[in-house]
Amino acid sequence: MGEFHMQVEEWNCEDSMKYPSKTAEVSQIFCKSKSRSRQSLDLRTPVYLLPQLCEKRFSYKFARIFIFFSIFGLGTAQACSPSLSSGVSKSEDRGQESKISVTAATTAKESVTSAQGTGPKKLIYYGWGIRDTQYARDSWRQMEEMPFDGVGIAVAIDRLAWQKGKTGTDNQLSWQVMGERAFHEEGFRDAIADLKEAKWKRFTDNFLPLPLCPGSAKTLNWFDEQRWHTVVNNLEVLAKIAAEGGMKGLILDPEQYSKCDLFSYPGQRQKVDRSFEEHVAMARQRGRQVMTAVAAHLPRGVFLSVFGHSFPFLERLQRGADSQGQKYGLLPAFYDGLLEAMPSGAYLVDGYESGFAFKEQKKFLKAYGQIHKGALTLSAVPDRYQEKVKAGFGLWLDYNDRPGYFTPEELRQAVSNALSVSDGYVWIYSHNLQFFPPSPETVKPYIKALAEARSVR
Repeated sequence: MGEFHMQVEEWNCEDSMKYPSKTAEVSQIFCKSKSRSRQSLDLRTPVYLLPQLCEKRFSYKFARIFIFFSIFGLGTAQACSPSLSSGVSKSEDRGQESKISVTAATTAKESVTSAQGTGPKKLIYYGWGIRDTQYARDSWRQMEEMPFDGVGIAVAIDRLAWQKGKTGTDNQLSWQVMGERAFHEEGFRDAIADLKEAKWKRFTDNFLPLPLCPGSAKTLNWFDEQRWHTVVNNLEVLAKIAAEGGMKGLILDPEQYSKCDLFSYPGQRQKVDRSFEEHVAMARQRGRQVMTAVAAHLPRGVFLSVFGHSFPFLERLQRGADSQGQKYGLLPAFYDGLLEAMPSGAYLVDGYESGFAFKEQKKFLKAYGQIHKGALTLSAVPDRYQEKVKAGFGLWLDYNDRPGYFTPEELRQAVSNALSVSDGYVWIYSHNLQFFPPSPETVKPYIKALAEARSVR
């Protein structure tokens, strides 16, 4: 994890006009009941008016009048300007953020895809600090004290070995399902029982991880029928555990670990010397096979991918390589297959790992456009992509193993920005700063920052 940290271009007027409702929506986040200050109007007003100003819809005379009244309002306003909102819900006693109903966001909101809505935003933890089903069974109450809506949970292959400290990827089902060994549901009844014992109240969106290209898959190629029979069987077992254990879905991680090259045409061609087009067709077929097996048990599952089509799009944008030469050139074909076989109640979240270091709102806005518009150009099934793909974001708490990369305040603002722009999910990644249980004193300010950002949604 953490191999890719692509930088995105600056957000500009053209982008704001492409997503006028999203621009207005994210502006709401800056109007706070606990500090209705000049910052609220300063940040909010230019964002709201940006599309109109860019199209020069206002006369210079009107602009001067508007600026005059804006300055006047800054000196006296104790709440967000009612001229830009249809209502303010006050909660000063609790210090919670006001809920601003911006007319432009509520009456002229554009849905980028038919699958998207304005449902609740979710904050998920998935990093080095995830725990297994046994820990969840015993400590779910303590886990829910952390400021998340869910977490990735590991399934141990050998439970006794896990209890003795063998917790590496070689003893995690998710990291072995793409390998040669066939697994069976009967071997994981205890794990399912663990998950059922956890009576989650606040962690409503828990996931089982699914690395798609771990070391166990380094010999896998798209044309090996026997191996794919085993892989599909194993993924069905994982989906059964998730479904019976009450999980929301799966966290997909397509990063190529330990010399696995499943999504690289140059690497795959060394295994099977066939044309790029043949590899694309077979990758897409495997995607359909995988989703058909998984969706039989998770028909309304959320498939939170740490990145999707967005990364090959960024790779092409920045390095100029065509799909045949890209490290992830076959990823869009496999994900297209997933989308084709995905049932009506399920969807895919592009978790945009490339934004791990983002702090500013404009970067999340730009990334949102890249997911919904730029990456769409790589899909051979654009209608399914528009229907099924949602935009999410990942943030690396101790980015590049630097615990101080985000100050607590920077983290609060970054998470707040990410939640406001996303279509539903933001996930937190970390190495040494952990939550289950919390790391010593160093993590406490970050817990507070996450809680504050999460409370704004």
